[in-house]
Amino acid sequence: MQIRNRNSQATAWRRGSIPPCTQNAHRREANRMRAPRILRRYPSRIALIVSCLAFIGLMWAGIIVMLHVDRAVVIESRQRENDNLTQVFAENITRTIRAAEITLSQMVSEYQLYGKAFDLAGYARMRGIYLDPATLLSIGDEEGNLVLASSPSPMPMNYRGNSNHQHHETHDTPDVFISEPRIGTTTQKWTIYLSRRINKADGSFGGTALYGLDPIYLAGIYREIDLGADSIFNLIGRDGVMRVRVGALNFSTGQDATRTLLFTKYLPATNHGGFIAKSPFDQVTRIYSYRALNNYPLIVLIGTSLPVALAAYEARKSLYTDVGGGLTVVVLGFGLFAVRLMAKDEQATERIHRSATMLAEAQKTARLGSWELDKVSNRLGWSDEVYRIFEIDRDRFGASYEAFLEAVHPEDRKAVNDAYIKSVADRVPYRMVHRLVMPDGRIKWVEERCNTSYDDAGRPLRSMGTVQDITELVLIERQVRQSLAEKETLLREIHHRVKNNLQTISSLLFFQSRKVKHPDDLAAFREANDRLGAMILVHENLYQSSQLSRVDFGGYVRTMVAQIAEAHMSHKRRIATRVETGDYALPVEIAQPCGLLLCELLINAFKHAFPDGGGTVAVHVTDAGGRMNMTVSDDGVGLPEGFDAKATRSFGWRLIGRLVTQINGTVSVAHINGTTVAVSFPLPAEVQ
Repeated sequence: MQIRNRNSQATAWRRGSIPPCTQNAHRREANRMRAPRILRRYPSRIALIVSCLAFIGLMWAGIIVMLHVDRAVVIESRQRENDNLTQVFAENITRTIRAAEITLSQMVSEYQLYGKAFDLAGYARMRGIYLDPATLLSIGDEEGNLVLASSPSPMPMNYRGNSNHQHHETHDTPDVFISEPRIGTTTQKWTIYLSRRINKADGSFGGTALYGLDPIYLAGIYREIDLGADSIFNLIGRDGVMRVRVGALNFSTGQDATRTLLFTKYLPATNHGGFIAKSPFDQVTRIYSYRALNNYPLIVLIGTSLPVALAAYEARKSLYTDVGGGLTVVVLGFGLFAVRLMAKDEQATERIHRSATMLAEAQKTARLGSWELDKVSNRLGWSDEVYRIFEIDRDRFGASYEAFLEAVHPEDRKAVNDAYIKSVADRVPYRMVHRLVMPDGRIKWVEERCNTSYDDAGRPLRSMGTVQDITELVLIERQVRQSLAEKETLLREIHHRVKNNLQTISSLLFFQSRKVKHPDDLAAFREANDRLGAMILVHENLYQSSQLSRVDFGGYVRTMVAQIAEAHMSHKRRIATRVETGDYALPVEIAQPCGLLLCELLINAFKHAFPDGGGTVAVHVTDAGGRMNMTVSDDGVGLPEGFDAKATRSFGWRLIGRLVTQINGTVSVAHINGTTVAVSFPLPAEVQ
């Protein structure tokens, strides 16, 4: 049987049938040759399709890269803003704690001097410490018993069980100890206690001085800054205990943060930086910036919600992808349309229909519609997208120029009509942005473009134009302007607070100087106050100025000369001043060291130039050839013989040298009819 089957197959092959293996080989060969035949037959169509696809691929690659860069820039910008805020918070908290240190030092000194006779309540009232940030000042003896307090306690109190007493009892150091937050027995408020050890005359432990600090005060600036929903401010101890955690609507304290990424990964590497992470406390993903205080075991941590920070980016992403989709449709439509043009004539109708569909889709995606007004019949024709933009039913629209004007905002109607009439009369195209009123009262912003054609006699035949919905762009522009205004307000407030804090330090120096009797010590306090005054003037100029990054240096010089002259006047010293300066707007990074430099030169002149009485101090500020020249001269006794500004060990002259180096300047000293010190430094390009 098998022999007969083989014979029959052989007979069939001999009669002309093709073996199966040969058929498969032929099919494979046909498929292999089909692609080259298509390329040879339609090279232009294939090239056009490949070009369109390449363009679309490059376009989307560009969009993806742009969105990736945009997202990174948004996050980096918010990270930078948060980092700046952590620095502001850290400086504010450091100043607050330093002020508390001063108070604690004075409390310890007064208690060691007067014992229980020290009027702590009166001291607190005199210093204004019954106000923020302090909640309570108190002193406990070596047994922990409360002996003095700024406000009366309803019952006897003992501090032996709290961490402040236990720390100082076992640590004989002058360092300030910062406790974990706890509810005060007297105040019944969450309080962070700063304390210092009190030693007896023999050096043994004599008790603790405590300064109760309201944790909410440390987050005071946060309450005035809108960082968006789900933002958070944290003040954490190096021990991992949360001192303050303030959100938009909540306040908490005492949480353990030792297992968070801040302590396990980032803080061991560097004392300040940023990262993105999900909070283990409320499961919100945030952009964090942290900064450890240099002199205290505290870390400032600020977090802003990642979704909130990326909200504007997501809107732009949606817009970009919509535009990219529209362009993709347009390019593909063009490609298909062009390919169809190369096909047979009988496909013309289908090609026109397809291109019209693609155009309509492109208009819808780009929110761009077209219109045509027949000037002879006054008939107005709109594309589908224009009807969607105006939100008007095609069947109920009057299809006339007057019906179009009815949809325009009443306040813009006359301007639109006048612009169109003028365009037709002057034979020039026009472009105009105006508002539309929707049936439900909503307002849209659109951009109109129009061009008119004329007959040989100059009579207008028809006007053609486009209308594009730009409402989102207008709203985004307003949001950007509002954001810039908020940032300007924030900078102005920061300069105001810095000025106020510097004035507080100046007041502390003034009150401390009242306890000093030695003339040299008093002079040192006065010089420190003058230097503070120079910095205060910079920040006062900044928050009062319309340009937050520039200082009116001419006015600044006049004010400083007047203040320092007044501070050094007496009935025995009558020193005249003369100021010649123009109006210069210097960047703050130049104005501040220049101000300190001018302050030092004026102090030297008023302090040393006139030991026998009166004289004249002159200040000249000029600019020439891209450099500013500042001269301070006096007609006093002059500098000692052989004086060398570079070799002197005087603190003032060393400070002058460092400030001159900081602004890349030069300094020279002349001894003709007194002393003249001339400083010259280059001006930034934007000031020249």
